[in-house]
Amino acid sequence: MLKISALSYITIGQYLQQITCNLKKAEADDPPAIGPQDIAFIKRLLLLLQKESDNMGLPVSSPLLAELAGELSHAGGGNAPYLHGKISMLVKTIRQELNTQLFLHIPSDRSQYYDWAIALNENIFNSFPIASIELSHAGKCFAVGEYTACIFHSMRAAEIGLRALAYDRRIKFKKIAPLELKQWDEILEGLEKEEQQIQTYKKTKTREAQFEFYHGAMVELRAFKNMYRNRVMHARKIYDYEQAHIALFHVANFIKILSQKISETKRTPKVWRKV
Repeated sequence: MLKISALSYITIGQYLQQITCNLKKAEADDPPAIGPQDIAFIKRLLLLLQKESDNMGLPVSSPLLAELAGELSHAGGGNAPYLHGKISMLVKTIRQELNTQLFLHIPSDRSQYYDWAIALNENIFNSFPIASIELSHAGKCFAVGEYTACIFHSMRAAEIGLRALAYDRRIKFKKIAPLELKQWDEILEGLEKEEQQIQTYKKTKTREAQFEFYHGAMVELRAFKNMYRNRVMHARKIYDYEQAHIALFHVANFIKILSQKISETKRTPKVWRKV
């Protein structure tokens, strides 16, 4: 998806207006002609206009603008009526190209989420690169108003965190199968047993640190597992702004908690897990 600010539309309009005004003034002279300074000014505007056209993905208008800018260095480039006619044709071309493209408007209250993953803690990107990609997709979906899709990607990020937590605790399952093929309920059951097991350890600062970490992660998991994961994966519900906003931050916080101790491939030392 091409990211464009509304300012680009205004800028293109301003450049075209400035060029047209200069040409109209020149045409009012007798004889109609453009001086060297006006030519240099219009050429500079045409090149700026070409840059904006490139940014907006206008493959026809952009080379035509570059071609016209080049013509200003040759004989006849200072002919006001000629340039005015060329500019008029370019304006029509730009309008036609813009009409063939679909541009989405993102309100200011959601625009920050389009690239919101960039603002996340750097440790999250280093520890959970794949989950970070899913969070980035979730933010983009939220920004464009695709709230159910936002929750879908949020749950994908959460599942990566869930598996990382199970991998860290070395959860043993009755049926042998790759961890990525295990169901949420199966993994959660194993993690809940581990959480209870921690409470039986000797009371030490290490045990308290363990319990704080795992319990904090489990609280986040329980918060969105039943409310979001099951329903979105089985097409049981369509979600709105508030629900997606809450889910997005719950999952981001879950991954943030995990990144303090573990990663998608790194486990905590055994001495830290067993006291």
